[in-house]
Amino acid sequence: MIIQHIRLQAYSGDRSAQYDLAKYCEEVDKDFEQAIFWYRTSAQKGHAHALKKCKELGIDLNPPKASRQDLQCRLFPVGYLEKYMFTAVCTNYGGKWILSMHEERDTWETQGGHIEAGETPLECARRELFEESGINDAEFYPVCDYWGFDSQGCANGMVFLAVAKSIGELPKSEMKAVEAFDTLPDNLTYPQVTPRFFKEAEELFRKL
Repeated sequence: MIIQHIRLQAYSGDRSAQYDLAKYCEEVDKDFEQAIFWYRTSAQKGHAHALKKCKELGIDLNPPKASRQDLQCRLFPVGYLEKYMFTAVCTNYGGKWILSMHEERDTWETQGGHIEAGETPLECARRELFEESGINDAEFYPVCDYWGFDSQGCANGMVFLAVAKSIGELPKSEMKAVEAFDTLPDNLTYPQVTPRFFKEAEELFRKL
C-alpha cells in the first residue's frame, strides 16, 4: 500500500513523507490528533508547506512537555510497521490480568520496554516479562503493532499477549509490585494506551 510506504518513510524522518502523512490523516482518516503531530514534526524540520499549515491551524511548534498520561497510540496489524523500538506485554494468568508498578510511581502498567540491540520483539517481550513480573513460563502471541506518540515524539512497538503458566518471585528491578486484576484499574500509567492494548489482547485471548 502507498500509505504504508509513506508512513514508514515518515517514521524514518523524511519531512516530505511526514507532511504527506499529515495530509492523509487530516483529509482521509479524519484523524486530526495524528495530523497535528505530523504537521508539527515536518514543520520543525523546515518543510515550507507544513510551516504554512501549522500557521493556518494554530499548531504550536514548541508545545509544553508531555506527561505519561498524554501518550496516545494507533494500532496496526502485526508486521505492518516492520521496525520496532518497544514491546508491550498484556499478561494473563488464571483468567486474571497481571500488571506491574514502577518503583517511582503509584500507577499500574503492562510489562514491556525497549528492544535491545540484537533482540527480536519476542525476545524482548520474554525478557521484560520476567524482569517486571517474575514470570518466565508463558506462551506468547503477537497481538498488534502500535505507534505511540505525544507532543514530543513517537515510537513503534509490538504488543504481545502472554498466557502465564506460573508466577515466580519478582526479581530485583525497577518494579516494586505485581498484582492480578479481573479488570483494569483506574490508576494506569498510560490511561490512553493500556486499555486499547488490553482490548485487543482480550479479544485474542478469548479465541485461544
